[in-house]
Amino acid sequence: MVSFTGSGVVPFGLADVTVSPRISSGEQEPEYSSSIAVTLLEGTGIANNTMTVNGRCSNCTTWKSGKLDLKSSSQPWIFGLGPSGGSAAMLRSDSKTASIERHSKYGVFNMDMVHATGGSGELPTSYTTSQGSSSEGEEVKSDSNWPSIIHAICLCGALILLFPFGAILLRVFPKSVRWHWVNQTISTCLAFIGMVIGFYLSTQFTKSQSFGSTHQILGIVILLAIIAQWGMGFWHHRLHKKTQTGSMFGVVHRYFGFIVILLAIINGGIGLSWSYASNGVLVGYSITVVIVSVAIIGLLGWARFKSNHGGKGFVRQQEELDEFQSSDYSDGYLNRDSNRPHGYNRYG
Repeated sequence: MVSFTGSGVVPFGLADVTVSPRISSGEQEPEYSSSIAVTLLEGTGIANNTMTVNGRCSNCTTWKSGKLDLKSSSQPWIFGLGPSGGSAAMLRSDSKTASIERHSKYGVFNMDMVHATGGSGELPTSYTTSQGSSSEGEEVKSDSNWPSIIHAICLCGALILLFPFGAILLRVFPKSVRWHWVNQTISTCLAFIGMVIGFYLSTQFTKSQSFGSTHQILGIVILLAIIAQWGMGFWHHRLHKKTQTGSMFGVVHRYFGFIVILLAIINGGIGLSWSYASNGVLVGYSITVVIVSVAIIGLLGWARFKSNHGGKGFVRQQEELDEFQSSDYSDGYLNRDSNRPHGYNRYG
């Protein structure tokens, strides 16, 4: 018979508590095991901001990957709390198979199993004192889901900030192909790092190990698109340096980039929702996307407006002019009078 407060259980509603017996190996999310028989007893519930579970497990001494030594006077145990804080939404579900997030606090303790086993089976009279258990060193240690944070920072920084900024470097200031290339290379590397961390994170949680979620599938597609986008830009510039003419790679590169950024913005929101981010984080993400989008579109629009009215704001690269001049349409248009009779004037 066991009784514990606030650890390994999930609040649902105002008075109900859901207990989900789980098994894990290594540092991975524990998975629900229906073979573990836990019966809730009287006194289970939430009162005075304290969650209490009184339960009896009839087959918890052995399992597939381990066992409890009931004769040990110092059996090691672990516990985890959280996550807590404003970045993670509180899990409220009565599903025993619900996915759980990384704990924000954890610790270890030892229990005298001889003292804890046997007797009349009555519940303890006090929940504030330990009976037959002891802790070593620091009782509670803090933890953070830093891989998720780095994953989000790398990809949001690359796809929402740096990639759009590359258009400014090419079209507005300093109107440099070189700086545009540097920006896109850094962005691609940063996005690749974020994706690698994403693959690592996917192995840590049961819901993501199959790589079948919308966020993961879109993420893989976007990663391949980013690599292709960088390759097309690089190859187009190399061809232009040799031939001083445009190429289809340049045309596709120019418009394909907007599609990649749009997909990345959508997938970022899906990922935050999928990872149980709080409403505050989702609102902050949305505001950032709106501000960056308005700023980028505004700068490009201002530059084009200045160019159309005789200013120097928007300068279309010579490579784009070369693309037009080298096309079949331009050849036909510029040379359409070449076969007219001598002395023929199209204005006369």
